[in-house]
Amino acid sequence: MTTKSKNGFVFSFAPSDATEGLADNFDGTVIEYRFEDYQYPNTNVRTPAVVLSISQDNPPAAEVVEQIYGIGGQAGDWEFSDDQKSIISGPKAQLNKSSNVYKLTAALHNAGSIPEDKMRSPDFGWLVGYSFHWDRKENATANQFRNADADEAQGVNKGRVRTILLPTRLVKAPTGTTVSKRNAPAKASPAVTTPAAASNGTGSASGEITDDMRNLLQAVIAGAEKPIQTRLLRTAISTSKIDGFHTKLKFSVAKAEIMAALKEEGAYVENEDGTVGLPE
Repeated sequence: MTTKSKNGFVFSFAPSDATEGLADNFDGTVIEYRFEDYQYPNTNVRTPAVVLSISQDNPPAAEVVEQIYGIGGQAGDWEFSDDQKSIISGPKAQLNKSSNVYKLTAALHNAGSIPEDKMRSPDFGWLVGYSFHWDRKENATANQFRNADADEAQGVNKGRVRTILLPTRLVKAPTGTTVSKRNAPAKASPAVTTPAAASNGTGSASGEITDDMRNLLQAVIAGAEKPIQTRLLRTAISTSKIDGFHTKLKFSVAKAEIMAALKEEGAYVENEDGTVGLPE
């Protein structure tokens, strides 16, 4: 039985109710990103960063991991587009090797063989749809140059080792992407381009299944917050190749059409409790 305190606050000391804390050692797909001067919770500290939303696919978890990777510099140094999808201007045209974004992109290049030419871009759209195994590593640079005052401002305990979540192995590349033999995921053929599957769907949902539609499905399965699902739905609508599909449909109808096409393809299964999940 769950009891409430006098002010109605509910808390549980039960071991089975405990959460994992910092995400670590899981397979996850990048489903969304944004640039912003990120403000750390309960502090006045803000830093230019790219924020990744990563679904936890294996082992499965309801929470979407939101991970912040600092670009370097101070808040206001970089100008981002209104939709927070690209860098418009900044103090320089490349990364510092001490920045967390550099550590991320270097790990992505090593783990997934993402070509550097693809990374020479003011946005991070090339990363959406990639699935990696993610591990938490010690952030040696942050620990070497840590500032006690900054730690206190961010609520970091003295002596705590700082870490960074990094991709260590490619699990699955987006449809239509070629991966190298060195970094091909297990049981996958090297240097193979996988075409998008077609679907007959139901109603007007007939046509090609796109990566943006699959990204929306990942967010639905992961239980991503409504703003994330809405942004992914907008993108899926704008790039949809479903016959007779158009952007003037109501969002609820558009989402139903997309999910119907994905179901017809066998991209997900419906559970007894009404939720959806990946097929075995």
